[in-house]
Amino acid sequence: EEHLEVVYETLVLPAELSPKARGKRVDDAKAKYAAILRKLATGATELSPEEARVRDLWPKSASRTTLLRAAMAMNG
Repeated sequence: EEHLEVVYETLVLPAELSPKARGKRVDDAKAKYAAILRKLATGATELSPEEARVRDLWPKSASRTTLLRAAMAMNG
């Protein structure tokens, strides 16, 4: 089950950035959200404001497995 409707952030990449720099920004954002999703998948309850924001993007019914799969897909 994919949740393509979940948008974590919109990256604005300046046109003057090199392809390598653009790729790094995208990779950094993916790593950030994958780490948050992995934490959420553990069932952690003490969350930073950003972690809570990401949790709230998901339906309450999202399972730990779903969150872990989403984290793994970021690295795909």
